[in-house]
Amino acid sequence: MKEKIKAEIEKLVGLKLQYAGRASNLFWIGFGDMIQGTKGGKTLLFIYLSLFN
Repeated sequence: MKEKIKAEIEKLVGLKLQYAGRASNLFWIGFGDMIQGTKGGKTLLFIYLSLFN
């Protein structure tokens, strides 16, 4: 289990930290390049990888 966690976390190494935030007991961070996409007919920027707690 420890090796699997380590392998997954290593994917974050070298990625640019885009944002971090929190509200109450929720914490989120976003890594990687911003990706342009559409949602509900609007053009938005999405993050490559987001982690939530």
